[in-house]
Amino acid sequence: MKRIALIFLAAVMVLTITACSGKKLIGTWENGYDRLTFEKDGTLFWAEGSNGQYGPIDFYEYKVSGDKLTIIFDEDEVEEYTYKISGRKLTISWGDDDDAMVLMKQ
Repeated sequence: MKRIALIFLAAVMVLTITACSGKKLIGTWENGYDRLTFEKDGTLFWAEGSNGQYGPIDFYEYKVSGDKLTIIFDEDEVEEYTYKISGRKLTISWGDDDDAMVLMKQ
């Protein structure tokens, strides 16, 4: 009985950590060239522009697991990134460490 209780407790902890890992990501992030808004329901609104002037908004689906951010651009294009939040700074990286997008929370 103790073993079942421990397995159940471990499963609940994993689910809680996974669910909470993306909470800080919710909101709008900008860098002057990109504006990303992560909604609680898994929708990502992405607008590109320059000098703080943003154009049309595209929307996608996203998922978070640990430090991995998966963006589903369409059924044939799914990309996985690593993300890190430090204070009001969001860094989304891919490939080499030099390949990264840095945005600030709005």
